[in-house]
Amino acid sequence: MPHPDIRSFGDEVTHIASSAFCHGNGLGAESPDVPEAWLRGTVVSQEATVSALRAAFDHLLASIGNIDDVNAMLSGRGGRQSSVNATLVGIASHLQEHLGKAITDARAAGIVPPWSEG
Repeated sequence: MPHPDIRSFGDEVTHIASSAFCHGNGLGAESPDVPEAWLRGTVVSQEATVSALRAAFDHLLASIGNIDDVNAMLSGRGGRQSSVNATLVGIASHLQEHLGKAITDARAAGIVPPWSEG
């Protein structure tokens, strides 16, 4: 049994979605017109979670596609300055962390990731 402070798989996915919305906004994209629960990561149904995740990655990928200067500086949390390039590395790192957790959750539930099947 995992520690009570560890997110469930559903909570992890809603966190990934809300983070992807934030990352897209942080890259200068206009916030999409989606339910507030999607932005806060408080989605409660599986169908809404899947929709939120798809919309979040559409938003993030569109914001990345609109980048024209990876050396431009952005203001991040707490007024920290970061280049677009460094921000993209941070986004990739954040997503990689959650991919690892999702793989662990899947394996704990007896699900073998497709790339591990014989």
